[in-house]
Amino acid sequence: DSSTEVSIRLERATAAPIVAVVPVEEPATAKAEPVASEPAEQAPAEAEPAAAPEAAAEATDTTLRKGIPSGVWVAGSFTLAFAIAGTVTGILAKSAERNFNANLAARFEPSLTAAQQGEAWSNASTASNRTYALAITTDALFACAIVGAGITTYLFLTRNKRSNSETAFVPALTPTSASLVAHTRF
Repeated sequence: DSSTEVSIRLERATAAPIVAVVPVEEPATAKAEPVASEPAEQAPAEAEPAAAPEAAAEATDTTLRKGIPSGVWVAGSFTLAFAIAGTVTGILAKSAERNFNANLAARFEPSLTAAQQGEAWSNASTASNRTYALAITTDALFACAIVGAGITTYLFLTRNKRSNSETAFVPALTPTSASLVAHTRF
C-alpha cells in the first residue's frame, strides 16, 4: 500500500545511467549537521548521485494524471498512420487521373492511327479503374483518420476520469535531449 516512483534516464554509451528511486513521502529538508567533536567526512564529488531530470523530481500521486495515457499515444499513432496513408493514396489517385485524362485526349487525337487510338482507350480504361480504386481507398483511410482523431481526443480529454492503474507517458524536454518517460502503477 505504498507508492514509489522509479525514474530511469538513458544516457549515451559514454555516460553512466542515472537511476533515481524517490519515495512518495516528502523527505526531510533539514540535513543533520556534524557534531563539532567529530570531523565532517567529505565524500568525493564522484560518489554523489547525479541529479534526476526535473520531470522525474516530482513524486506525487498526480504524476500519472499529468502524463498522456498510453491509449492516447496508440490511438494518435493509428490516426497519424491513416492520415499519411490516405495522403499517399490520394496523391497516387491524382496521378492516375492525370494518366486517364492524357489517354482519353489521345483517344480522340486525329493524328493518331486507329491502333494507337485503341491503345490509348485501353490505357484510359485501366487508368480510370485505378483512379476509382485509389479514390475509394483514400476516402476509407481518411474516414478512419477522422474516427481515430475523435477517439484520440476523447481519450485525451477523459484521461483524469479513468482509473489511475494505467500506464502514462510524460514527454520530457531538456536543452540537450528529449525523452518520453513511462509511468505506471502496480
